[in-house]
Amino acid sequence: MTVQELTEQFAERLRRADNQSAVNGPHSGPCYPMMVLTLGGGARRLNDTLQYGLRQLWPPYCDDIAFVTAARTPEGVTFSDPGRYRDEAPPSGADTGKSKRLTASDLGGLTADLFRVGTRFERANRILLYAALDTAGFRTPEELTFWLDALDSFKRSIDNVTPVLTMLAILFHETGKSERELAEAIRIRLAQCLDTRPDMPSLLLISDRRSDSLLDRDGNLCRRLLTAAFAVSNNQDAQVVQEMFRPGAALTASYARAEKPIEDISRICADNLLDELNAFAPSGTGDLFGRDADRTRERLGISPEGTFRVLDEEIERHLSRYVPEGEELRELLRAFPLSSPDAAESEALCAETSSARIDALTFGAWNCYLESTLDLAREGLRDRLTDIKRWRREYAEELRRNFHALELAELAERLDRVRDLAEPTLHLSAETSVRETAGQRLKYVLSSDAEIREALFDEIGAAGERAGEFLRAWGELMRTRSRIPEASGDDESFIHYYTQNLRAFFDSRQRELREKFQTIPDVDGLTDFFRETLDSIFSNRTLRNVFAATFEDVGALQIERTRATLTGAEAPVYFSTGFSLDTPFLSFILLNMDERRPDTLYCTLKESIPDPDKTRFYDTGRGSAAESLNIFRLERFHLWSGETDADGNAAGKERL
Repeated sequence: MTVQELTEQFAERLRRADNQSAVNGPHSGPCYPMMVLTLGGGARRLNDTLQYGLRQLWPPYCDDIAFVTAARTPEGVTFSDPGRYRDEAPPSGADTGKSKRLTASDLGGLTADLFRVGTRFERANRILLYAALDTAGFRTPEELTFWLDALDSFKRSIDNVTPVLTMLAILFHETGKSERELAEAIRIRLAQCLDTRPDMPSLLLISDRRSDSLLDRDGNLCRRLLTAAFAVSNNQDAQVVQEMFRPGAALTASYARAEKPIEDISRICADNLLDELNAFAPSGTGDLFGRDADRTRERLGISPEGTFRVLDEEIERHLSRYVPEGEELRELLRAFPLSSPDAAESEALCAETSSARIDALTFGAWNCYLESTLDLAREGLRDRLTDIKRWRREYAEELRRNFHALELAELAERLDRVRDLAEPTLHLSAETSVRETAGQRLKYVLSSDAEIREALFDEIGAAGERAGEFLRAWGELMRTRSRIPEASGDDESFIHYYTQNLRAFFDSRQRELREKFQTIPDVDGLTDFFRETLDSIFSNRTLRNVFAATFEDVGALQIERTRATLTGAEAPVYFSTGFSLDTPFLSFILLNMDERRPDTLYCTLKESIPDPDKTRFYDTGRGSAAESLNIFRLERFHLWSGETDADGNAAGKERL
């Protein structure tokens, strides 16, 4: 594990804490029944991202939305139900394998289900169909025609008495030269389709190559833009719905996102945790085989007689198999030749009677019986591989509890000294009771068995090897700290706000953390430790409230930064064209519309926007993130190319 990975774990949990805090806030929701259809090579990942984003915005509503993915197959196109994406973390892009193929009848059923009694949609006089086409994997511009036909096929399958308004969002990939050339060719094909296909839906064109020439390489911002556009276009505002779903219209958008500085907060959390742990990281092993040898033997689970405790406990649990008690013992003794007729009835003949006394009373028969019992026990060991594996697991847990990593590494390096400590001996007094004698001899037999001993010694070696891996991982973890940028230091109150709360938490649990950390035996244990520590941090009521803090809670500087990000004139357009765009005809700001305090971000923005009547505010209920979205109209010439020549003419125009 690296500090970067640990920081990312904190970031993921922080976003989840923010999401949890948003559930109770006032939310806008979808006005009309809606379906989301994802197409193209990246359809599955795009679906997961849209589901995740919409669930953040609309926690109560998302289960009422129909999600469908489309895939190209040898027989044409197939539609599938991708299942519900319910993970709290952002999608990783991996195929979760939850798809279920849908027939035309199934698609009709999905449509009908949108209108069932109990759905949360306010109006049911139309369906909004959001189709999102990811061009990842496109080889030729002709593939556009295939997916447009697939969209037509889907619309026929969901034919309903209620009008279906369609928006097709196309996500272009233009990070490389060949991708850029293909995207230009697809745009030309789109321009042709707008002139030749009367049934073209509204188009929302988004590219990972922005107007400021920067690239959204992983596409995360592009997909967030689409989520925001889908959300704001499904509302009661008739003008918004009309403009966003106007057939044959071509649109694009600028997008800006301001989030409470999750990465900085995560780094502060990771730094404070690592500082706490480094203060009591394992250092030194003591004198394991010198003056502390007896203590080491005890911690190894080895008795003064050299037998393993995990094996001794096995004998104690099952000693009655070999040595009966009470009346059963007397019944056994009646079968032996006795020196006195009434010896079997004597109170002296019991489990506490010395073995020498019983042996004398039975003319040595008891000792012969015990020897035969030990022989049977030795024979049984040959067929007890399952038990040996179990004992090894139990012994591994004992080592884990009793030694820290440095000590385990030394034990593994000095197994010869461990063998000396675990050399079994048998010293029995003539006065030792019959039951104790049998137990001690059986323990000696078990701990003397070469196969069992080697299995336990092998476990010490394996534990030492895992401990060495942990020590190397911990060393690498600490070395990677210097490679991660420090949290922003221009707002000391911001850093202090989180640090003081984390320090109070760690101080209250210092002993618990030290004990757990110092007994981590391997890399898996380190991973488990961090997961458990994060669980305890984010389940703490005080810290949960701290992590769910809004822009207003964190400080005025964060509000000012956010306001500048959302209202700045240079917000990038996610569509690079050689021609200038007109001013946006729709503008949105998505944030928590909290008016309870005069210093909220919402109140600040309302007062600072030059023409607030032209900006629509959308209530997300989330106080730790805000977005701005501006919608622009595109003309046919905007689609011809993203480049211009020396004379300012669009390159590629002659290819039309």
